[in-house]
Amino acid sequence: MNTGILRKVKISCLTLVTLLLSNATYAQYCAVSYVYDYLPQCSTYDMSIQNFSTTGGLTNISNLNSGCPGGSTAYKLYSSHVHEGVQGTNVNFTVKIGVNYPQGFSIWVDWNQDGDFSDAGEAVHSSSSVINYNSSRSGSFTIPANATPGTTRMRCRTSYNDPAVAACGSENYGECEDYPFIVVPSCPAGITADPTDNVGCGGFSTPFSATAKTADAYKWEYFNGATWTTAVDGPQFGGATTTTLQVKNILPSMSGFKYRMIAYNTANSCSVNSKAATLTVIATSASSIIVLPSDTVICKGKTVTMLTAYSKGGNTPAYQWVKNGVDIPGATAASYSSNSLSNNDIISVKFTSSQQCILPSVSNNVVFSVGEKYDANVNISTAYLGNNQYQFQAHAVNGGKAPQYQWFKNGKYIPGATGARYVAENIFKSDRFHVEMVSSDECVKNKVSASKSIGLDVNSVSNNTSSLSVFPNPNTGQFSVTGSFATRANTATVQVFNTVGQKVHEQTVEVAQGNINANIEISKELPNGLYMLKLSADGYNADTRFIVNK
Repeated sequence: MNTGILRKVKISCLTLVTLLLSNATYAQYCAVSYVYDYLPQCSTYDMSIQNFSTTGGLTNISNLNSGCPGGSTAYKLYSSHVHEGVQGTNVNFTVKIGVNYPQGFSIWVDWNQDGDFSDAGEAVHSSSSVINYNSSRSGSFTIPANATPGTTRMRCRTSYNDPAVAACGSENYGECEDYPFIVVPSCPAGITADPTDNVGCGGFSTPFSATAKTADAYKWEYFNGATWTTAVDGPQFGGATTTTLQVKNILPSMSGFKYRMIAYNTANSCSVNSKAATLTVIATSASSIIVLPSDTVICKGKTVTMLTAYSKGGNTPAYQWVKNGVDIPGATAASYSSNSLSNNDIISVKFTSSQQCILPSVSNNVVFSVGEKYDANVNISTAYLGNNQYQFQAHAVNGGKAPQYQWFKNGKYIPGATGARYVAENIFKSDRFHVEMVSSDECVKNKVSASKSIGLDVNSVSNNTSSLSVFPNPNTGQFSVTGSFATRANTATVQVFNTVGQKVHEQTVEVAQGNINANIEISKELPNGLYMLKLSADGYNADTRFIVNK
């Protein structure tokens, strides 16, 4: 409660306190009981506090002829009866007990507002002897100069024929009455905003702040569970003489520590304490995030979507996508899509958890291989199969994994001729054939391409009366050619053509009684791909295909 409002405004203060406390609970204070409550002893034997009053305060208590309003519990909090006093001033009291039996009487005040009456100096009066029945006793006690300003609790309790009354627990007979007690600071300085409880992350810093009036110097204290100690700037604290204390390098063992500010008015050589705030420590741990791209090897202009998966992100994590080390403006969603990536671009994402004490993290780097678009085309080779059958073979360039074909004869499509090979029979030399290909390669500029239209020159078509084989196949450009050859010649010419019909190699080899076994070595600069080997001698031709794969 703001002690500046309370000070010396007796009537309005009492009204305000009454309103604020009428619905308050005080569960933090220890309970009292009486063994013979079931009688009920307080009202039956008049083991009660008949009158209790105070003087010397800004506001005083006058609770007369109260009897046993607590009923069988013999306890009541009188929230409408308040004593308000200034630090360092005296409180005078008078108590009168019931008419039938002698009783001991004691008073306690919770000066530091920690919810108990067990601290030093909080037992403010204890009768050295019992008070005779239907009799009164007066006394006084002093409000400590360092009592915490604000509203706290005063407890008055009697016990039958026993001067050693306890603040808590059970007694045989008697009554207990609690009252609000307002401590007003004697110093002109005043706390206008107390520090609030705070959460700190292990290994990091967290602040505690308070504000004061009419103060020109400050210091902070912390309570480690045993003693209050002055905070000093250094590895553990910063701002120890300001209104904001930084608690640094937080350790798990500091959870539960309390912090309060002391505000000084040096002109009057006085100070006032704020209420204490509690530090709760949470262990610090790291978040993690990974990027899951739809593809990393793409053609230029293709849209790629990148999804994320994370741990320890909380309910509302934050994202910042990064391209080649630079934040991408506006890219702050959980996923990111782009159709403007270039070769070797690197994408990652910075991730910030919304969960307390979770460190931010950075994802894996995703490197993209982006290819320029290129042309697709298709070529045709021919071979004579015998029995007036001729084979037309399509050779795709950049056709992808699953190209589609359609063969044409004399400009008209051939129904059902949709494979990479087409076999025709009984055709004329004037017939012309070509094939159209639909590439499945995503990076080609032209999805559909057509071969050149070719006719038949039977003399240039292999007669397939010979058999040839290449070993190894595929090879690196060095291989052996073996097989039988229907010729009486002693030598033959070997020619190698690429898929567009260019001759890339030629050499002469020996033939022994129609058999060939020759070693071929082609230029080391020959690129990978499909090649045709053609063997000719004495008017006979034979061919086979092989693959170069270095």
